[in-house]
Amino acid sequence: MGKTVRCVKVPSFWLDKYAISKAKFLKFVKATDYKTEAEQSGWSFVFYLLL
Repeated sequence: MGKTVRCVKVPSFWLDKYAISKAKFLKFVKATDYKTEAEQSGWSFVFYLLL
């Protein structure tokens, strides 16, 4: 089967200059009690197969 190619527009977003390991992120979370948006709202949604 061939793949369909289509043009899309992606809104602006920030991209960090440096990658961070999961270990360093965990250290940050423990030090700051950081909560992700999903943790704050109590749920998350994955758009898999939505398009």
